[in-house]
Amino acid sequence: MVLWLRLKRTTPKTINMYSIRRYGVIKTGLLVLVCFFSLGTGTNIGADSKDAAGQHCYAMVENNKALFAFPVEQQESWSWYTKGAKDNQPEYSWEVVVQEQKRTFNLGAYLFKPSGRSEESGSLERLLEEMQCSVSEEEAAAEGKAAPQILQITGITCTAVNQRVVIAVTGRAIAHIFSQQPKSAHFVVRRASGRPTTCEAIIRYLDEKKR
Repeated sequence: MVLWLRLKRTTPKTINMYSIRRYGVIKTGLLVLVCFFSLGTGTNIGADSKDAAGQHCYAMVENNKALFAFPVEQQESWSWYTKGAKDNQPEYSWEVVVQEQKRTFNLGAYLFKPSGRSEESGSLERLLEEMQCSVSEEEAAAEGKAAPQILQITGITCTAVNQRVVIAVTGRAIAHIFSQQPKSAHFVVRRASGRPTTCEAIIRYLDEKKR
């Protein structure tokens, strides 16, 4: 079931990971991803899968960080808050869905068009700055799924790396989300125009030999 969550901007929309030392662990992980992207392979950081366009998505978890990378179509400019998008409705999202036995986690970048907002355009990086990064959790109840709860996580960032959108999670959320070592992650990309595209990847646990 697809869930769209309208979030309040109570925290900065994005974090400049390259200028804040305490997020150095994310920077290191992103550099690892960049190396593999440049080589055109993902087999060493985890099983990867191809979407309908034949591009790869990646998922990796190591100690106190998790990284998820989406392939992105190459285009010089992106437009958002367009006339065709409905007010207060989602216009873009890059979302990762991770399922356990009784819980489902949705993490990613989401853009909702505010009422009356004028159209803007720019780079992928600029678009991501407008988006909200969040993690939500659903726990199965006796009568079905309970209402999703937004997790209070400050260590989630959404950035553009080598024509890919990378969702990074750090801190205590890692143990909460990946304690049962779910095997795969489902990637979903949505735009106001066009159908959603999906990709599936096996999650690679880089420290699995230590567990």
